Amino acid sequence: CFYIMTKRYRCLSSSCSSTFNGYDSKIMRQLPIQLQAEFPAYLSHRGAVSKQVGDFLRPCIQNSMGPERIAKVLRELHILKHDRSELQYLTAMKTYIRTIYTSIIETLRPNMDKQMMLLGGKVLKGDPSFNMVKHMASIDGTSIFTALYTLCNEFEEIRMMLPVPTMSLEHPRWSFNELMNACEGYSHEKPIAFYTDNVRGDRRFLESVIPSLKDGCRSRRMANNESEAQNHSVLSLPENIQVSYLRNYEEIESVMKNLLAEHFHFVVGSDGVESCPASVVTGFDCEWPYNRNTHAKGKLSVFHIAHNSSVLVMHLNPTWKTLPQSLVYFLKSPVILKIGRQVGGDFKQIKDSFGVDCEGSFELGPFCRLKKAIRSGSSSLSAICKELLGKGLSKDLRVSGWSYAHELTPGQIRYAALDAWVSLEIYDILKNTNEEIFGNPVAVQYVSLWLIWRSRICNCQLITNDFKQNYS
Repeated sequence: CFYIMTKRYRCLSSSCSSTFNGYDSKIMRQLPIQLQAEFPAYLSHRGAVSKQVGDFLRPCIQNSMGPERIAKVLRELHILKHDRSELQYLTAMKTYIRTIYTSIIETLRPNMDKQMMLLGGKVLKGDPSFNMVKHMASIDGTSIFTALYTLCNEFEEIRMMLPVPTMSLEHPRWSFNELMNACEGYSHEKPIAFYTDNVRGDRRFLESVIPSLKDGCRSRRMANNESEAQNHSVLSLPENIQVSYLRNYEEIESVMKNLLAEHFHFVVGSDGVESCPASVVTGFDCEWPYNRNTHAKGKLSVFHIAHNSSVLVMHLNPTWKTLPQSLVYFLKSPVILKIGRQVGGDFKQIKDSFGVDCEGSFELGPFCRLKKAIRSGSSSLSAICKELLGKGLSKDLRVSGWSYAHELTPGQIRYAALDAWVSLEIYDILKNTNEEIFGNPVAVQYVSLWLIWRSRICNCQLITNDFKQNYS
């Protein structure tokens, strides 16, 4: 080992004040290959080690000699050379050897990464191993990493190897993306199969980062959906419904304040909502980010509110400490009924995200069951739509990205608006049906005829008040 003595150079340009050593790596890389080979050392931060020693380290470590044994060998060789090198000598320690080896590998890493990128792979297999991490760095006796994830191709060539803190494949996502970029850049054949010991848990992630795994494949759920799509068309938002997409705090406050005052005829004072002439029913739904792999819920992100022929889709910033005040009035008002499926779950998410205690929950399922429109009050919103509107409700975008980091796509906005509107539409259809009639019915009133055993035989409209006439 030795120190390199050199001059430090300064750029003479008036617009540049850079300085650098004569052995700077950027200068070295500009030299011809023959001259680079003449440079005698691998550089560390403050010194260097000769290429003879550096080249000796690689085969030793690759053949399981280890830094400690190499340190002993170098120490013995150094002692033998002590008489010829009295002025200065280096006591070889395992930490220094490890540092030198790391420095050498860092120099070679671009070439090693390049070599891995040149390897293809139509059939991949990935698996975590747990022995290697036992020999890696630890903090207070606890290993930083849980496993070493290794990915090989069909020829047992390593395509990826990196330590991971947990078993989730979200940690090597960047490496998987780079692998697919290499496939594109070097025109490799796309992977068609992936072997893993956790198919059910890894499938969704692997199909998202390696889309070619789905080529030519059709899941059972997809087949069922196609069959279902043939029998039921999918609902779409009517053209006369006006949808407003809001992201700004002040804009949401202004629109909600106008909705309360102009459309609901609420009197909004400094102390909140003071009076309301009658109850109001609105379609209501919420969305929030959801991680399918970790099953973790994010902070509530989107409100959908439907009223008459308009729908408000409000995109909330997770950094907001509180919601706009008029929106809070809306949520807390027991007079404004929020109808939808599992509204109680939405209210809980609002409470967890923004600390607002909501009132006015109106569950659509039990309401439809009470009106005898469906058999089970726990039916999904899509099932209720098929029963009452004759069309299903697509849920493909339910777990898409609802993050505030980007604006919602037109498809997401339509999905959100449709969810809120359809609940209100079903309510409007059923609100006057199957109501018990007290006294004599009046003309033009809609009624249902029921047998003694409560079996409905038809729906009809009363056209006369002459009850002596027989109906068949």
